[in-house]
Amino acid sequence: MITVYKGAVNKVVVTVSESAINPCNPIYLFQFTNSSTKEQFFCIATDQVQLTRYNAFCITETADPNPEDGEVFFPLLGQYDYVIYEDETSTLDPTGLNICETGKCQVLPDAPPVVPQYQSNIYPQYQIYGS
Repeated sequence: MITVYKGAVNKVVVTVSESAINPCNPIYLFQFTNSSTKEQFFCIATDQVQLTRYNAFCITETADPNPEDGEVFFPLLGQYDYVIYEDETSTLDPTGLNICETGKCQVLPDAPPVVPQYQSNIYPQYQIYGS
């Protein structure tokens, strides 16, 4: 399950390159479907790591999205189904595209605060954060 926070840049880690037909620089189309209203939302995101084991994308939830830049707007919090398609061009129409992954997504109101997991008593300016 992936988690998207409202009004934030979200790191989404999935495994889509295993199912890709054209692994050389594919473009990935994300389709999100609200579980209760069945309303669909789309965005195109670029793979940030381009590894064979996993893929990482930045998806920004914003009120004024540009879907071709990895931005999407979710009017409702809650559960969504997602489908990730592979394509060679930037299209927001999934018709005829290869499905690389499906799953569940939860949209939450805001990101949890980042708190250090360890802070030195001797050197309090040194802090260690978890990932």
